[in-house]
Parts: sequence; structure tokens; C-alpha cells
Amino acid sequence: MVGPSSFGYQVSGFGGGSAPKPDLVVSYLVVGGGAGGGYSNDAAGGGGAGGYRTFADQALDAGTAYSVVVGAAGSAGNNGNNSTFHNNSSSYGGAGRGNSNGNNGGSGGGPGWQGQTGGSGNVGGYSPAEGTAGGNLYYAGGGGGGASQAGGHGGTAGGYGGAGSQWLDGNYYAGGGGGGGDHNRNSGGHASGGQGGGGAGQGGGQGSAGSTNTGGGGGGSRSHNSKANFAGGSGVIGLKYPKEYTLTAGAGVTISSETVDGDSKYAYCTAGSGNVSWS
Repeated sequence: MVGPSSFGYQVSGFGGGSAPKPDLVVSYLVVGGGAGGGYSNDAAGGGGAGGYRTFADQALDAGTAYSVVVGAAGSAGNNGNNSTFHNNSSSYGGAGRGNSNGNNGGSGGGPGWQGQTGGSGNVGGYSPAEGTAGGNLYYAGGGGGGASQAGGHGGTAGGYGGAGSQWLDGNYYAGGGGGGGDHNRNSGGHASGGQGGGGAGQGGGQGSAGSTNTGGGGGGSRSHNSKANFAGGSGVIGLKYPKEYTLTAGAGVTISSETVDGDSKYAYCTAGSGNVSWS
């Protein structure tokens, strides 16, 4: 027998009223700014990727302002910058270097001189780790570390950039930059960047920049010219939340258009610092 409470629910369901919104449960991605690749007349290491951290099914409040910092990329031979959403941060990528050890970072940069070592990853001390180490150097520059794979060691060619990791949107982020070859091995100096936005290294030419909004490291290069060509890739904040909500950015923050995927929306904070909120 159907009782009064069940009947009342059926009536309200057909009455045309608005259904209540679901709880605001957000999964998010925080990627730090990737580091620039090293540059030298000899070998040069690839830039380390920005730190990669994910947070699943976090209960947030509509109408509340949440702080955002999107880490800027590092220029050639320099670290990237931290990214933050709410109370959680990911570290800068460690710079690839010429003529010295790679810098430490979220993922470490590759070195640019024989016998030297790549920078360590996970400088934030997080568990799980936000990134990996850069590769070592024997002849050519070591590759920058990525979120899921350490940079390759340089040999007769530069070390490959370490691979990044795949987020819920199906895209890869935080790939390390490839190392650059030394002056005796120009023809073998090319090294690929890691999946997830890492730039390629070069032996006798320009390294490639990390991809924007991936946190990818820049490729190492022998050339001192056009250093912007091997900067890192800027960081990103990825947000997944119920489609019934709308994300709004405050002053100073740039966000992408919202994309609906089933019962969820995706949006990305792509630059700046400030606050975002949902309504």
C-alpha cells in the first residue's frame, strides 16, 4: 500500500518545481609551473615538470570564495612557480641547467655537465609524491623529471623527459623536458619531451618550450639565442564538479569556458591569482 508520504512525493515530482542541486563535490588537479630547460655551449639539461597533485571528491560550499594561484612557467635555466587551490599546493619545476647539477623541484631538472646529477623531485614532501628526479649526465644533458617517470640519463644523445600523468579529463600533465646534446654529438643530440607537455631538447639548435597550462618542462639547448624558446609550460588548476553549478572567477584569475561531460562540468584556471566560487 502506498502511504501518504509516498503520494506526496509523487505529487511534488509532477508539480514542475525545481529539483534541488546536488552537493557541491569537486575533484581537482593542481599542477605547478614547469621549469625552463638549461642552455650551454656544451650539454644542457631539460627542465623539470611542475608538481602534479590530485584531490578527489572534496565537499566544498557554493558561494564561498576559494583561493587560486596558477604557477607561472620558469624562463630558460630557471625554476617554475608554485600553484595552489584552496589549501593545497604543488611545487615549482626544478630548472634544467648548463654546466651544473639540475635544480630540485616538484620534478627535478636535468644537469648539463659530465658526471653531474639531476635534481630531486617532490620538494614539497607530499604523499603520494608530486614528481620525480631529473636524469644524470654522462655526455649529453639529462632529461627533466615528469610526474610519473624520472628523466632519462644523457648519453650520446640527451636524456628523454620523464612522462607526466593522466587526469580525469583524459589529458596528460607535467611531462619533463628533454635534454640537449653536447657539442661533439650534435647529430645525436635530440631528446623527446615527456608526455604531458614536456618540450624537446636539441643538440645543435633551440630547445622547445613546455606546453602552456600543462606544467611541462622546457627542453635543454646548446644555443644561447632566443631563450624564450625553451621556457617551461605554465601550471594549471583543473576542476570537475556537478553540471548544475556555474564557476565564476574573481579579479585576477583567468578561467576557461565550462565543458559539460555527462553529469559533470570541467573548467580550468589558466592564469593569475585570486579567488573563484560556484553558484
